[in-house]
Amino acid sequence: MPLVQNTTYNPLKILRNGHVQTLYPYFFRKVDGIDFKRYRLDTHDLDFVDVDVSSVNSDTVVILTHGLEGSSHSPYIKGMTKEFNSMGIDALAWNQRSCSGQMNKAKHFYHAASIEDMEHVIQFAINKLKYKKIYLVGYSLGGNVVGYYLGANGAQIHSEIHGGVIFSSTIHLESTARLMRDNIFSKAYAESFLTTMRDKVVKKHELIGLDLNMPAIMQAKNFIDFDEQVTAPLNGFSSAWDYYQYASAVNHLDNVRVPFLIVQSKDDPFLDRGSYPIRQAHRSRYVHLEITETGGHCGFMDYRPKLQFWSEKRAVDFLTSVA
Repeated sequence: MPLVQNTTYNPLKILRNGHVQTLYPYFFRKVDGIDFKRYRLDTHDLDFVDVDVSSVNSDTVVILTHGLEGSSHSPYIKGMTKEFNSMGIDALAWNQRSCSGQMNKAKHFYHAASIEDMEHVIQFAINKLKYKKIYLVGYSLGGNVVGYYLGANGAQIHSEIHGGVIFSSTIHLESTARLMRDNIFSKAYAESFLTTMRDKVVKKHELIGLDLNMPAIMQAKNFIDFDEQVTAPLNGFSSAWDYYQYASAVNHLDNVRVPFLIVQSKDDPFLDRGSYPIRQAHRSRYVHLEITETGGHCGFMDYRPKLQFWSEKRAVDFLTSVA
């Protein structure tokens, strides 16, 4: 499928800055009026995954996957929930392990290819909640999980899944990790994530004990250091680089067999060249790639006549038109 040539995202000039687009929604956006009902799903490894459902009594649901250190209560997740609900579609926002407000019980956390948990959530939506049609939407790291899931399942995907959309997605993990190690601005973003990630490792170590190098983890200065000391050993990877190669969704896009839109901004401070899969989109019948001039990371906001988020309308429009 050719690239989406004529994006409809055209914000006010004052908003055409990647850092403004990234930071303003994170610090100042509030989304009210969401009534989530929480379900706790037991997992095969004696752990749990918490999911939150906002129902408008539809037989169609959008399953939302948050980004790194986000949750079902992240503003972009609640905003997408509200948009789909307004169109008569239920929303199910699942919290990746350790992100629901309670520490998970297993030794491992979540990572960029946590598709076993996503599959568990999807089966819950199909078998317990009886949804007939499912859409998948993800942001940032959660977008990688969605893309990896669609590619890994290929033509064997559940028939209830009709399409997916991801925004600001770190689908080439190595290039993102290098950028956020080497770029002065990106380093600041990385440290804000690492602060909570290191704290979670300490908390879990105090709860159940972890066979990890705790001093090295506390001194981790970037994602590469952290993934080398935590993500890789806890999930059976030989190194951070092994993890990045295995878990990057970009390596699986050729196998996607449902309509799938990838939206990336040119001024996203988290993304490097590897996360703009132009060649894969050109040769795929299913993968659509839309590259906007601005939008930052999980931003895509505009302000006319009031604050609004183009990404939410774009997701609804794409999924309801092709699926």
